[in-house]
Amino acid sequence: FLALGYDSLALLQTTGRIERDYDVTLDEEGLDEAETPRDYLALINRALSARTAV
Repeated sequence: FLALGYDSLALLQTTGRIERDYDVTLDEEGLDEAETPRDYLALINRALSARTAV
């Protein structure tokens, strides 16, 4: 993320926007472990899939 210019504040803002816009709560532990944009996107996709499965 740092190579893309994303710091922790940018990720926090992005996470908040996703949670609001898609009415989903992202796993805090998973967010800490997401080291790449691919990991972050996988976390988001899992949360969205779980939301629609309910």
